[in-house]
Amino acid sequence: MDQSQLGDQCYMAGDHDGAELAWLRAAEAGDVDSMAKVALLYDDLGAKDQALRWYRPAADGGNESAMHNLATLLEDAGDNEEAELWFRSAVGRGRSAAMHDFALFLMAQQRAAEAEEWYEKAARAGEVKSMCNLGVLYQDRGDEQRAVAWFSRAVGAGYSRGGYYLGRLAHARGDMATAARWCRHAAQGGDVDSMYATARLALAALDFDEASYWGVRAADAGHAAAQAEFQVHP
Repeated sequence: MDQSQLGDQCYMAGDHDGAELAWLRAAEAGDVDSMAKVALLYDDLGAKDQALRWYRPAADGGNESAMHNLATLLEDAGDNEEAELWFRSAVGRGRSAAMHDFALFLMAQQRAAEAEEWYEKAARAGEVKSMCNLGVLYQDRGDEQRAVAWFSRAVGAGYSRGGYYLGRLAHARGDMATAARWCRHAAQGGDVDSMYATARLALAALDFDEASYWGVRAADAGHAAAQAEFQVHP
């Protein structure tokens, strides 16, 4: 078993110190994938300088995840120029998660038209968060048909958050029954905002048992408004 495989085995067993040691040995011997793995380990631990030290050679060596993570790290550090270069390298390899994050980066730079292009590419590659963000863009410009199509596609891909957006659209149309159905669907999938929305819709329908159930669940999950409204204090 080589050091890279040993690192993988240690990590899977929960031995992060052993994983770090093995991956470092492999990385120092020139293994690009191990460079990316040890960089991510440092990144998760908050050791950003050490992460950066290993992301760079991994990215230079062609590791797509390292390109993506390096771009994100540089963006967080405020180095937008270099971050964009690495985002473009990652998306150029077809990495859909990087397409989504690149779109977020472009939105933060107020480059909405470019962001929309990358949201759509990511969405068509299966990124469910991009499907919803693209739906929100269409909703904001009043194109409800396309918004519904993308939200529905996200739901169909198993992303319950899409139901929250469909519920909001139905609520805006005054269709409270459909709003409640979609928000409940998303709440059952674990979406906390939808739990609170379901509780509020149940209150409006005078269904106090359901309102209490979803309100307390949202509060327990940390939803601030739900905590103020539904949390039971001793």
